[in-house]
Amino acid sequence: MEKDKNILTREKETAECPHCSTLCHWVWLEFVGEDYLSYKFHEKEYPKIIFAQCKNCKQDVLFYKDILVFPTKKKKKLSLDIFKKYPHSLKLFNEAYSIVELSPQAALTLAKMCLETLIKEIVRENKIRSNTFLENVNALVDENIINENIKNLITDVRIIGNQDAPVFNIIDTTTPVLSEDAIIVLKIVTHIIKSIDELNKLKDDLISKM
Repeated sequence: MEKDKNILTREKETAECPHCSTLCHWVWLEFVGEDYLSYKFHEKEYPKIIFAQCKNCKQDVLFYKDILVFPTKKKKKLSLDIFKKYPHSLKLFNEAYSIVELSPQAALTLAKMCLETLIKEIVRENKIRSNTFLENVNALVDENIINENIKNLITDVRIIGNQDAPVFNIIDTTTPVLSEDAIIVLKIVTHIIKSIDELNKLKDDLISKM
């Protein structure tokens, strides 16, 4: 809770710097004069734009109205060690994640490709004969590599961004796609890998105690 109190807003005089995380005092100033016309804000909006500089790292912070516009929010760094056995999935995961805000439609397409590729890599890893996507998912359930809950998550992905498509990897371009749609699919990908990893560790622990 105390951490939340330190999050910087334009009203606060003391809060953490969004650049270096140092707790410091802020002296807010308004944009005035022609020197700042490169920002392309209308002159009447100058009072809505305030800025200050961190006393520690000397980096600027800029608010427009109540929105922090510089620095932009950093994406949470992902731990990708779990992908070490699935390089093709990792490549698609990184591509989808990198454009999730810029192009949700493209990110969702890549995220679904990532999920499909992951299933193929897991099938290959376990020496299961590869078939269609849904047949592969069912085979992984039959082999106790994934459970029914994960199967339901995977099969439900086909309706994200495409309410009418009967085929997994088709996305209807007339249906609005949100960045959250791609993020949901990417979360399912990481959840599958983590679940398989946890199950393997459990099996290893049981074997070691026998």
